[in-house]
Amino acid sequence: MKIFIDAVEVFDDPGVAVKVGSWEREKIERSCGGLNGVISIDLGLRSREIIQKGILRAKSFAGIGEKIEEVEDFIDGKEHSVEFGDGRSFERVRVDTFLVSELRHNSSGVFCDYKMVYTQLGE
Repeated sequence: MKIFIDAVEVFDDPGVAVKVGSWEREKIERSCGGLNGVISIDLGLRSREIIQKGILRAKSFAGIGEKIEEVEDFIDGKEHSVEFGDGRSFERVRVDTFLVSELRHNSSGVFCDYKMVYTQLGE
């Protein structure tokens, strides 16, 4: 599946797995004397986590190093848009982590498992 960050194709991994978490709401809860229960003030949606796992591939160690650097450039604290090849797209996404396993190689090139964690910010 092709994956685009800010309209730039960053991944092309047929076996990628994407897990979209639930939105979290922020609230304030206070108890008051003479009141049975609590007062709850809803402060709205805050964020949700999106986790992407897959295999990063390249023909050489230099090639995979370039791909890793390209992805790490998006870990900048700014908001991005992410579009997955299955039609799902997300706006106001921050790239939080990009974890890469040990590099391995075989006759077709170099590869590694990766895990990427995004946070989609609420409105």
